[in-house]
Amino acid sequence: MSLGERWWVTIEPIPEDWREIEAVLRGERQEYTSQIPPLDPLPPAPECPKCKEPMEWIRYATDSESWRNLRGRGGYLAVCVPCQVWTPLRVMVMG
Repeated sequence: MSLGERWWVTIEPIPEDWREIEAVLRGERQEYTSQIPPLDPLPPAPECPKCKEPMEWIRYATDSESWRNLRGRGGYLAVCVPCQVWTPLRVMVMG
């Protein structure tokens, strides 16, 4: 396990639906996603369970309301845009 792997945990069921991912892909949550530290190198992206192509890692953040209510989450998830499939959110553990 690499150092980067030790500090990340998986959270389900975030995100709950594809519209949340589309908001990130459109750049609507950039003020939050830009705060997510880069993970270099990213682990290999998993294979899409539908089309079997490699998925793409994106920085994901919950909406502004969740941040105002002190429940915001941000991290990485792998997506397959053509199939609208994603992995559970991986968030960084902060002491």
